[in-house]
Amino acid sequence: MLLQDKLQQLGATGKALLATNFYNFETLSGVLQAAKATNHSVILQLSESSIQYLGLGVATAMARENIRITAQVVKIAAGYNANVEAELGYIAKLGQVQLVSQYTQPGEAKAFVEATGINALAIAVGTAHGFYKETPQLQLELIAQIHAATQAALVLHGGSGIPSNQLRAAIACGISKINLATETKNIFMKTLQQILSQTDE
Repeated sequence: MLLQDKLQQLGATGKALLATNFYNFETLSGVLQAAKATNHSVILQLSESSIQYLGLGVATAMARENIRITAQVVKIAAGYNANVEAELGYIAKLGQVQLVSQYTQPGEAKAFVEATGINALAIAVGTAHGFYKETPQLQLELIAQIHAATQAALVLHGGSGIPSNQLRAAIACGISKINLATETKNIFMKTLQQILSQTDE
């Protein structure tokens, strides 16, 4: 089954797929062991810095997504049956404040998806990349409105640290993919610190 079909299937049944970053062999191994232990599928993803660190070559220069570039990506990806995900709105980063004016709006989402042909859309609905200073409050009604306005699979970036009840509610409102990075990195660093404190190797 193609990823885009899987995301549509999950969205229709009130479920979601976890997408998590890995940074080296240890974090990759940990993610795969967890996926096997729980018998769940998982999407593995890399950031540009991780690609450079792992030696997979010079990463493609990142540019801000827009309709023209995104549509070109969709056209190229179609030849490989590849899932194309784009981000619309502004998702805050560590230490930044998420403004209501930066949230993705249903009309904008509909127009963007129709103009580009993307399979999945990451939306700004109250999440942030990195650690949260305060418990995030997802805009559940907005998620439902965007879900009703577009056929694209909806993606939640900044999944680390969001309370499980909010994640479940977001899935019920139309989210079919959740991205996770900070929690994976954090557990790796804490585990490494604990091991290093107990050995002189």
